[in-house]
Amino acid sequence: MKDATNYILSEFFRVLNGAISHEGALVKVFALEQDEADTDNLFIRLYAAHTTEFNTKTNFGSKVSINLDIVNRLTGGERTEHRVNEVASGIGQLILPTPSSTGLANSTEFQLVNVRSGGPSVNLSDRSNTDLIVRKIITFEVTVNQL
Repeated sequence: MKDATNYILSEFFRVLNGAISHEGALVKVFALEQDEADTDNLFIRLYAAHTTEFNTKTNFGSKVSINLDIVNRLTGGERTEHRVNEVASGIGQLILPTPSSTGLANSTEFQLVNVRSGGPSVNLSDRSNTDLIVRKIITFEVTVNQL
C-alpha cells in the first residue's frame, strides 16, 4: 500500500501556488514552514493533519486531512480578520469550484473518490512584542483509492 499524503499535498500546492492573490499581490504557499528569508506578511502554510487508512477486499484506500493555515502578520494599521477570510474564500473556490467538481487531479497511482471541506474553519490570533498574528485554519478531507 502506498502513502497518498505526499500526492495530496503536492496537488494542493499545485492548485494554489501562484493562483491566490490579495489586493493585486500573490499570496505565497509554503509546505509547512515559511522560508526564513521571506518577509511577506500574508501567506498560506500547507500541511497534512492526519491520514486514515481504510482497506477493503478489493482496494486500498485512504482519507487524508489537509490543513491550510492562512497567516496574516499585522505590524500596524488595520487589525482585522478580513484578509485571511478573503484568502480562505479564494482557496475554497479553487479546490471546490462547484458541488460536483474539484480542482485536484487524479494521478497514475491514486484516484480521487471525494474531496470535501473538513468542517468548520478556525480563526486564531496571537500577539508578539511587535506584531499581531491573525490566522485562519481550514481543513479539507480527501478520500483516495490506490490504483
